[in-house]
Amino acid sequence: MSSDPTLTYFEYNAINILPKDWDVEIEKVIEKYKRLNSAGEGSSVSRETELTDKQGIYMVTGDVILTELPWLYELYRSTFRDLAQKKFSEEVLIATDPASSMVIFEQEGQDMRLAAHVDPNPITGLLYVTTHTEGSGGELIISNKRETKDLRIVGTKEIEKDSTKILPVKGKLIFFDVRDRPHFTKPLTNKNDNRIVIGMNYYTPSLTEKQIPDDAAGHYIKLSLER
Repeated sequence: MSSDPTLTYFEYNAINILPKDWDVEIEKVIEKYKRLNSAGEGSSVSRETELTDKQGIYMVTGDVILTELPWLYELYRSTFRDLAQKKFSEEVLIATDPASSMVIFEQEGQDMRLAAHVDPNPITGLLYVTTHTEGSGGELIISNKRETKDLRIVGTKEIEKDSTKILPVKGKLIFFDVRDRPHFTKPLTNKNDNRIVIGMNYYTPSLTEKQIPDDAAGHYIKLSLER
């Protein structure tokens, strides 16, 4: 477990769980199926104020992963779910809709980043595919302050004022609940670099997939397998 006074997240090294050349397989699928998601402001989960189309992020959604990377989808629904269950008291449920179950995110160059937002689902998993050292960008910035009914934390500058920083490390698997903690990723500092992470959505009996607002669920755009 890693924590600061207010934020707690649970961390595993998943390298020994993953198949040989797992990262290469993921990169091939990204190259073939990625689509640009420039979603910034607009949805109920957005906390963005300054994102432009140029700063969007590439995505490959779970319907593609199920077909093209079945081993990764199986880990999501079995081994990874079981690891999450060890850290949460409520039953951990997978998504019934493959499209919104998990997403591959890729940042390329110095402009892209993941928009500031809160997660609508109660448990989020992240599996890092690339490593980025201090100073190279790509950090996940999570607000240490919880949002409340009367407090909404909007904009990357406001989030970063009091925040926890998580550096991407290849094979690192983390789980957390960030429904009330706005977060975003920093741009990369090298124009030739790329950052890849798998985001996984899990649910509980008290907050099921069906209870997620339509505009929040729509944050994950279902992509066709056809180019």
